[in-house]
Amino acid sequence: MNKNIKTTAHQVRATGGILLPLATIFVSLVLLAMCWSCSKKTTGPATQEAVADSSVPAARGTFDMLAASYAPWHDISAPIKLEMRQPSKISLSARAVMVRDSAVSISIRVFGFEVGSLYADKDSVIAIVKPNKLAYAQNTSKLLKAAGLTFGDLQSALMGQMFSPGKGTVTTGNFGDFSTGSSDDTTAGTYTRVFNSRRGNISFTAQGPINAGCDGAPVLSGITVDASGYSLNFEYTDPAATEAGTMASCVDVSTTLRNRRLQASLRWNAGDARWNRYPRIERPRIPASYRRVDNSTLLKILGGL
Repeated sequence: MNKNIKTTAHQVRATGGILLPLATIFVSLVLLAMCWSCSKKTTGPATQEAVADSSVPAARGTFDMLAASYAPWHDISAPIKLEMRQPSKISLSARAVMVRDSAVSISIRVFGFEVGSLYADKDSVIAIVKPNKLAYAQNTSKLLKAAGLTFGDLQSALMGQMFSPGKGTVTTGNFGDFSTGSSDDTTAGTYTRVFNSRRGNISFTAQGPINAGCDGAPVLSGITVDASGYSLNFEYTDPAATEAGTMASCVDVSTTLRNRRLQASLRWNAGDARWNRYPRIERPRIPASYRRVDNSTLLKILGGL
């Protein structure tokens, strides 16, 4: 690691690691798009296999209940906690504002003063660390387009809601976009069902209770992408009933980068969330005096922790 990278890494740690949990979650979303772009299949519309799958009542019933558990929403504003668990341990409190299919803004404040922020939309992502005047900016529009993903797909991943790549949060009409994988009892009275996207190596795992032999209300418990030499996992726990339907209160993201395990979490305070207030999210401007961290430096910082 050269001197400039070491200096930048020291600056990031000295500010309480503001950039690290944000960077880990962002890098994981980028890897999601990269893996999808490299592995997506061009098999066209669902084939007869989809019809065969739809004849399996348990699989179709699970999918329909999962899709029915989601509701339309426009925006959310909520307190969150960002944590990095591996390879370093960092915890930060913040507030997130998210407008569906449009933008996400995360503000980190200490004693009422903003010390860091993350902004993302369908075209770019911008992270700012104020104490040491560091900034990161990256265009993401080409990556999302190549991957066949929408910005709404990434928002669904952050909320723990199942999505059909390129189409957003699933509805009952999306069942043909998936084939069904294995299912089994993970614990007494609990079943697991896996839905594999037909367009790439991405799978969604749903879990639910078994009541008197019938499928109970399921929730999304994880997303796995395994392609192009990358393995990426989203794990969802603590489901909450909200105005957007069921969403995960805790989102764990993990991957391996340069032989180092990275794990971060996003915890939504769903109980204090405000919905559908139609906020205006401003795209931040990076002051000319700030030092910009490029992709190579960011990845080396994360890989060298």
